[in-house]
Amino acid sequence: EVYEKVEQKDRVGFVLDTQHMWASGYNWETDLEEIISNIKNTIGIENVYSIHLNNSATACGSHLDRHANLAEGQIPLETIKQILHQPDFRNIPFILETPALKTPASLKDEVNLLKELAK
Repeated sequence: EVYEKVEQKDRVGFVLDTQHMWASGYNWETDLEEIISNIKNTIGIENVYSIHLNNSATACGSHLDRHANLAEGQIPLETIKQILHQPDFRNIPFILETPALKTPASLKDEVNLLKELAK
């Protein structure tokens, strides 16, 4: 609704956040294709400048901002892998944004898991 009212749309871009969308009721696990279709039909994939990749410590639709490490949340790892491999997201940078980034040891493990999922 906000984007529809923007007069200079060429000056606006979007960042998606997997956890925030999940908490808002976008079920990546069961509705991935519908979510992508909605993005295309509302803001346009070309206007998505990056995706914050994280998991959620809370249930879909919880409306709570609680990030989780990739393997420790409510979004199944297979779903995260499917998000990473979506052809529509191919040219969009992913930004890893999980609690594991707080210490060097857990950061290394999280990045290694991300590399495995991205293969």
